[in-house]
Amino acid sequence: MMIKTNRLISFFIFFLTFSLITAPAFSQRPADDEDLFANVDIPVKRIVYIYDSPTKLFDKLIAGINEELDLLGKGKYDLQIVGPESGNRDPKKIRRLLKDALADPEVDIIVGEGLRFTVEALKNLPPKKPIIIADFINHAILGAPYKDGKTGVKNLYYLTRSKQATSDFNVFRQIVPFKKLHIIIDQSYFAYAKRIVNKLGKQDYRIYFIPGQKTASETLKGIDFNNVEAIYLAPEIISPKQFQKLIGILNERKIPTFSFWGYEDVERGVLAGRMPIYSTKFIRRIALIIDRVLMGEDAGTIPVEFEIEDKIAINQKTADEIGVSIPFNILSQAEVLFQDEPKGDLLTLKKAVDEAVESNWIFSIRDEEIKQAGQEYLYGLSEYLPKAEGRLDFNIIDSGRASHSGGALPKRTFSYGLAVEQLIFSDPVIKNIQNTKKQIKISRLEKETSTLNVTQETIDAYLAYLKAKALLKVERDNYKTTEVNLDIARKRQKTGVAGPEEVYRWEAEISDSKAEMLTREAEVRQARVVLNQLMNRPQETLFEEQDIGLETLRYYIGSLEFAPLIRNMNSLQSMLDYSVTEAFENAPELQTLNIGLEIQENLKKEARNRFLLPQADMLFDISQNAHDSVRGIMTGGKDDSADWRFNMRATYPLWDRGQRFINVAEQNSEYRRIQFTKFLTSQEIELDTRIALYNMYHSYPAIRLTRDAMISSQKNFEVIQKKYSTGIASVTDLTNAQNFKFQNEGNAMVAIYSFLSDLASFDRAISKFYLLAPEAERKVWLNEVQKYINSQGS
Repeated sequence: MMIKTNRLISFFIFFLTFSLITAPAFSQRPADDEDLFANVDIPVKRIVYIYDSPTKLFDKLIAGINEELDLLGKGKYDLQIVGPESGNRDPKKIRRLLKDALADPEVDIIVGEGLRFTVEALKNLPPKKPIIIADFINHAILGAPYKDGKTGVKNLYYLTRSKQATSDFNVFRQIVPFKKLHIIIDQSYFAYAKRIVNKLGKQDYRIYFIPGQKTASETLKGIDFNNVEAIYLAPEIISPKQFQKLIGILNERKIPTFSFWGYEDVERGVLAGRMPIYSTKFIRRIALIIDRVLMGEDAGTIPVEFEIEDKIAINQKTADEIGVSIPFNILSQAEVLFQDEPKGDLLTLKKAVDEAVESNWIFSIRDEEIKQAGQEYLYGLSEYLPKAEGRLDFNIIDSGRASHSGGALPKRTFSYGLAVEQLIFSDPVIKNIQNTKKQIKISRLEKETSTLNVTQETIDAYLAYLKAKALLKVERDNYKTTEVNLDIARKRQKTGVAGPEEVYRWEAEISDSKAEMLTREAEVRQARVVLNQLMNRPQETLFEEQDIGLETLRYYIGSLEFAPLIRNMNSLQSMLDYSVTEAFENAPELQTLNIGLEIQENLKKEARNRFLLPQADMLFDISQNAHDSVRGIMTGGKDDSADWRFNMRATYPLWDRGQRFINVAEQNSEYRRIQFTKFLTSQEIELDTRIALYNMYHSYPAIRLTRDAMISSQKNFEVIQKKYSTGIASVTDLTNAQNFKFQNEGNAMVAIYSFLSDLASFDRAISKFYLLAPEAERKVWLNEVQKYINSQGS
C-alpha cells in the first residue's frame, strides 16, 4: 500500500513539473486554425499566365482564378504567380513566351488566353508541362485534339462550346433581316473565320470581312457605310478603349451590331449578343481544373465541354438610338438592358399636375363656359339699354289706283324714320341679370372642381405608372430568380437527386413569368399614355419619372407629421370631424349648389312677382316723307312736316291660362331639388372624406408591415432555396416560397403608392391638395389640425 502511494506521489510531481514546463508553450500557440499547418512542409507551385493582349475580361479572369485557387489550395500547396505575360498581339512574342515557360523548371503550369496563344499551344503536342487554355475554342475549326469529350492529349486542356457563331448569325438575322453581313475580325483570325463561313454552307446572305486595326478610325477607314447592313464583332479585335470608340461610331452611323462576347459588350453599347454573363462559372471551372492538375491529375483526361445556357441580350437604348425595332419573339426570350433608361425630360409629380392643370382640354372648355356666362350677363344688362330702329319705306302702287285716289294715294312714296324703345321696369329682366351674374361664379367654381378632379386623376395616373413599373421590375426579378432555380433543378437532375419533372416545372414557370412580364409591360405603356393624355401631350411621349420611394415619402406627407394625428381612435375621430368640417367649407360643389339655391330663390320670387308687378316701357317714333308723286307728276309737292309719336305703357297679364300658378309650383319644386342635391352632395363629400381617412389609417402602417413581410419572405426563400439546392426541400416548397417572396415584394412596393393615392383621395375630399402644397403651408395646416385635436382632448 505504501509503494502504490509513493508511486502516485511521484507521478503527481512529474505531471506538475511537466505542466509547468510546457504550459507557456501551449499558452503561446495562436487559436487560428491556419497555424495548424505552420510547421507542415507544403509544396510550392508556380503558375504563369500568358495572354494575347489586354482585354476587358483578362484582369477579372486572373484576379478571379487567383482568388479561387487561394481557397482551393489552402493547406495543399503554396501558389506563386509568375507573370502575367502579354504577347501584345504578336505571334512571335507569344511563341517565345510559351517556349520560355515550357523550358523554365520553376514553372509548374501554364495558363493562356486568346486565339494566338491557342494556335501556338496546339502546334507542338503533347506539351512538356500542363497547358490550360482559359478560353473557348471550336475544336473542329482549329483542328484541336478531341476524343470522347476530352482532349486525349497529356497536359493539354481547353474549353469548347460548339456552333456559337452560326447560332449568333441566325439570331442576328431575326433582329435585322440583312442580306449582307460584315464581320470585324483580327487579321490573324482570317483563316479560321473562313473555315467557319465554309461550314455554314449555302446561305441567303453574303459575308464580308473587315480587318481590325489598332484604332477604331483605322478599322473603319474606307468603308462604304451605305453598303453595310449589319456588323458582327469577333472577339479581341481591338483594345478596350478603341472598342468603345468603335461602338460609338457604328451606333452614330445607325448600323446594327452583334457581339461574340454577348452580355459584356451589350452593356457597353452593342445592340445584341447571345453569350450570357459567365464570369463566375467560367472562372470557377478554370480554377478547379488548375487545382486538379496541380494535385497530379492529367489535364488530357478532364472533360472539356462547357455548358452555358443560351440567352439573348438586347441593348434597348442602342436599339432606340439606331432605330431598330426588336421583334416580339426576340424580346420574349431576351434580357433587355437599359429599357428603363431616361428617354425624355424629368417628369416629377408636381410638374405632371401643373402641366395637366395648364394644358388639359377640359380647362379650355371651362374657360369658354366662363366667357359664355359673362356674355349672358352682358346680354341681360343690355335689356335696360335703349333700343333704336331706323326705317326706310319705298312704296309703288298701280297707276289706276293712284289716278282714282285724287292724290290721296301717291303712285310712288319714299319715307324714312326712327323709332326708340326703352324698358322702364321688368322684374323678369332684373332677376335674369342677377342670376346670370351668379352664373359666372358657378362657371368659375365648375372650373375649380375640374381642377381638383384633374389633379387627382393626374396624381393617380402618375402613381399608377410608378406602380406598373415597380411591378414590372418585381416580375423581372422573379424571372431571373426562376432561371437560377431552373439551373439548380438541372444540376439536381444530373446528380440524380431529382427527376425531369422538376426541370419541366421550372421551364413552365419561366414561360408563365415571360407572359406576366408582357402583361406588366403593357400596363406600363397604358399608364404612360393615360398620363400623357391628361397632360395633353402626344400620348406616346417618353419621359423620365421621379420615383417616390421610402426615401422621398417624407417630403410628400409633411415630414411624417401626419402620422401622429391618427395615432389612436380618439384622435382619428377628432381628425375626421375636423376634416369633414373643412371639406364642407372648401368644396366647390357645395358652393356651386349654394349659388344655385340663390338663383332659384330669385326665380321663385320672380314667379310670385308676376302676380303683382307689371312691365313698363316707352316708345318714341318719328318719320319723314322724302318724295311722293302721281303718274310721275308732282300733285301736292313735297310735305316737309315730320310725323312723330311718343308712347308710354304698362302691361299686366290678367289671365294667362294659369301658367303663372304652374310656374310658381315648378320653381318651388326646382328649389327643393337643388336643396336635396346639396344634402346628398354633403353626404357624399363626408363619406369620401371619412373613407379616405380610414384608408390612410390602414395604408400608412401597411408600408412598414409589408416591408417587414418582404424581408421575412426573402429570408424564408433563401433558406428554402439553399435546402432545395442540397436536395432537402421539394420543388413545391421552393415555388411556394418564391411566389410568396415576390408577392410580398410587390406588396411592399405598391404599399407606398397606395398610401399616396389614399392621401390624394383625402386631399380631393377636402378640396385642398396639401400633398402638393409647399411644406410651410402643410405645416400650418397640420398645426391647426393638432390644435383642434388637442382641444377635443384626444
